Amino acid sequence: MKIVNSFVQSERQNFLNPIRAFLPQNVVIPLSNCHGDKYSPAVQPGDSVSEGQVIATPKPGITKQNAALIHSPVPGKVTQISTCTLPNGKISKAICIRVVGSFTYLGKKVQPLFWESFTPSYINEVFSQKGVMNTFLNEESLSSQIDERKNDKIKTLVVRLFDEDTSRMTDKFVAEYFTNQILEGAQIVAKAYDADHIVFMVPMKNQMQLNLENFRKIPAISIEVNTAKYPVGFKQNLIKQISENSQIKVNSKSLFVDSLTLFNAFNAVVYGIPVVEQLVHITGNCLRSAGMFKVRLGATIGNLAEQCGGFKTPVSKIIINGMIVGNAVTSMDVPVTQQIKSVMFVPSNDLSDQRIMPCIRCGKCREICPENLFPDLIYRHHNGGKQVGKELLESSILCSSCSLCNSVCPSRLPLSQTINLVKEKIYEK
Repeated sequence: MKIVNSFVQSERQNFLNPIRAFLPQNVVIPLSNCHGDKYSPAVQPGDSVSEGQVIATPKPGITKQNAALIHSPVPGKVTQISTCTLPNGKISKAICIRVVGSFTYLGKKVQPLFWESFTPSYINEVFSQKGVMNTFLNEESLSSQIDERKNDKIKTLVVRLFDEDTSRMTDKFVAEYFTNQILEGAQIVAKAYDADHIVFMVPMKNQMQLNLENFRKIPAISIEVNTAKYPVGFKQNLIKQISENSQIKVNSKSLFVDSLTLFNAFNAVVYGIPVVEQLVHITGNCLRSAGMFKVRLGATIGNLAEQCGGFKTPVSKIIINGMIVGNAVTSMDVPVTQQIKSVMFVPSNDLSDQRIMPCIRCGKCREICPENLFPDLIYRHHNGGKQVGKELLESSILCSSCSLCNSVCPSRLPLSQTINLVKEKIYEK
């Protein structure tokens, strides 16, 4: 583990309230996500749509069963089927909608439903129909994940109430500001998952009041985590901490969720509201202001920069989802999806030399890796250099994607990203 402040600096302004972002004139809704799920449009150019209407459905044979549906975040008219850049840099087809008309949910009072009478299978179907994605790691259908685990013997729901990247603060903010909704959302997801236990992973010195006395049907505990150290928020880290601090059984196949996932699950089941907006932390030293915004899905990151008052100095880099595990994009037209939790606009004087150089074989990536991997050798193998044995290559599945290897590499090699590519190939086999 490493003390975070020794290798990452970021704005740590605390926000008292979320700010509702301005409604954009147009939204762009991708027809695929960062997890690789692909969708077919259910509307055509010229069609009128209402807020919350299903506008895209999973492509059979490509996207998993019970994948989350895609809804229109605004009322309006479909102008075209175009393309857009996803938060991970890939290109996707997209539905473009011009905002016009009245809203179905925004500003309207909705009566809560008595969800405790719902069956687990019905709740899970609601997750799919209302578009709830699990954003613990990648943007993946919560309903599909629950279906895949229905026959597992160990069924522990692990709830992370902080951000795995410490330069980000969205999940921690959601957990503190919407604590009651998060707690109820956990019970809802646990029922759909048929969980045996719920474990809340809570940051030290938090402002949450976790009243777990109401968790009678499914036992729940909380474990404090020292988020001043890194990494502590990935699956491997959480499994180790749960094993050291409790008798609850947990493994990598257990269901891991974050605050945003539970918040969306709560709204979907209790109020019947599909996922049409996202909370996003907008920050950066070149912006005139920062904020925690409630953003309509499909608004661009450029829209959010405008609401922050624009730029006081030129932008050198745009980083999605944190300085440690996030990735850079080059366009202000990237649309907000459930995958985006933060956007940082970075000026050039906040960046070190970003040029990629040949590996100097310093060994720093091996020394810092919490899983004792050999990132340099895996990188060299993947890029056509000296080949390594099958066992060493398959050790990449132990990687938690903490990106510490990237942070210490003097040659600025994309080690963590390369290991993730190797992992994907292994899982495909």
